[in-house]
Amino acid sequence: MRRVLSLVLLAGCSFPRPADVAIDGGASDAAAVDGAISDGAIDDAAIDGPPDDAAIDSVTYDAAIPEVVENDVPLRVLASTSLSLHFTIHGAAQAHVGWTITPAGGAFDQLTGAVDLDGSGAGTITVGFDAPAATADLDHALALDGRPGTTAFTTRVRTPMALGDSASFPDSAGLSSSPNYLYGQPLTLASPVVVMRLGMYSDAGGAIGRVAIYTDVGGAPSALAIGTATGTVSMGKTELDVTAPKLLPAGSYWIMGNFDRLTPIRRGTTATTPQAYQLVNITDPLPATLTSVSTTTNRALNFYAIVVP
Repeated sequence: MRRVLSLVLLAGCSFPRPADVAIDGGASDAAAVDGAISDGAIDDAAIDGPPDDAAIDSVTYDAAIPEVVENDVPLRVLASTSLSLHFTIHGAAQAHVGWTITPAGGAFDQLTGAVDLDGSGAGTITVGFDAPAATADLDHALALDGRPGTTAFTTRVRTPMALGDSASFPDSAGLSSSPNYLYGQPLTLASPVVVMRLGMYSDAGGAIGRVAIYTDVGGAPSALAIGTATGTVSMGKTELDVTAPKLLPAGSYWIMGNFDRLTPIRRGTTATTPQAYQLVNITDPLPATLTSVSTTTNRALNFYAIVVP
């Protein structure tokens, strides 16, 4: 699955340049200056006088130079996965801007190219990136024609691990999670991790669903920590990318699913797992805070998180 990586660039602005200062004043001027210095008579009033602002403001640069002003890079990249990297640039209207990437590892589907900017001076470079299997911090560089130097961007490649109930339970019936309810159970993070994906095992496919992690307050889910967009649930394992990878501190959380129809999530054998639920329409945004939660106990559900250090 490809993730989006965006770098935003902006044209350089015009800046004032001070006017040239007359240095060669002639021999007579030099003699006058020497005389004043030998007599110790330096004109302090002349030194403290105001600059000639009119002269400074009279000269400007007129070239549009592409410049990086924002770098939106995911916190982590899963090893052996593919990303689509998008570089949005801004320069002179209708300009043709060449670019070059100097890679530090992994594989890009393009290392050089050019982008035609529109009438507003905007354009987008899109390249594919295949992350290597090995863990590494890869410091790449992007160069734009007409811009001195390069812009660095880093892909931090990590090996994923699963937290929660990530091994499929043998239950072939599952707990039929009611449509338009957010339903889930506790999830403990023993150390800070970056959450990349959220997953589940279902005994039926076809539902539209999403998964979210909420903070724990007083033994119940409270504030939204991270979530996924909606996707189609498969028979068996389904993993959905979070909207943006996020670092979560160690602590107690809740992992919860939300579906548009009855969805049988596989269950374990122990019926003492705390669980909670609240009415949430699948077409509505995930609530920032859960305010009318009900709690119960049931067999552990096959919800889990894919994380990296």
